[in-house]
Amino acid sequence: QQQQSRHRCPLSGHARTYAGYLLQFFRDRPERFSVAPSRSLDTVEYGGPLECMHNDPECSCALEVGLIDNPCDGEEEHELEVLLALVARRLHELARAHGSTRVPLARVGRDRDVKLALGGKSLLQVLERDSDRRASQGRAARFAWDTHSSAFTVGVHEKYLAELGIGAEDAVAATGSTALDPKPNRHMHVPSLIVEVIAERPGVIAVFKMPGITTEATLESLQLQCDEQRGAGAVKIISVSRLDRDTSGILVAATSGPGADCLT
Repeated sequence: QQQQSRHRCPLSGHARTYAGYLLQFFRDRPERFSVAPSRSLDTVEYGGPLECMHNDPECSCALEVGLIDNPCDGEEEHELEVLLALVARRLHELARAHGSTRVPLARVGRDRDVKLALGGKSLLQVLERDSDRRASQGRAARFAWDTHSSAFTVGVHEKYLAELGIGAEDAVAATGSTALDPKPNRHMHVPSLIVEVIAERPGVIAVFKMPGITTEATLESLQLQCDEQRGAGAVKIISVSRLDRDTSGILVAATSGPGADCLT
């Protein structure tokens, strides 16, 4: 009996274009990613010969991407671990002080000790390198990112904090509060900027952005303002558009996942 051919190609033109962009992204970073013919094109595994429905030798169906583990030497490894431990401690302290699990990346990067330890390197690239290195070794990441809020935020996993010996005692020392009050300062924080709400509908909110204020600062203040007025976590402000710092006007944001999907 003749086996039926199978494929795993992206079907739509949009999907093919997006797959091409991703492959180019990986190829442009040969020190971090490997792009090679797939080793899983097996007729036994797939129950039949695997063929490209587009007859394209560069189709993503025939390729696989892998992470390259670039090991550090002993001294570099030690310096990286010291830096990451410092970043984790600062993240923990800032998160406890502001009653949140995530902290804007820029705020961590402005810390005097962190900036000195980085020595001109990008904090984001350091964290990404550590995450990629651990992923290539089959180990869990130590830091997590959130790109769905008005600012690029980062957090540290509790397991890594435990490895560093950071626990409830450190939290009390850093914030003057106990573990029974995980968000001591959230409702006491007064936004530095009062944001004028122009209109609001389910999933969508429109506000007036003043000149000289960044979109990120406006939305961060709006989030704090909503937390103050409606309770922490009642509304989540999601950035879907932006205006330049010197531009004033109507700024639209989403307040729910479906709202963000409609606006992006």
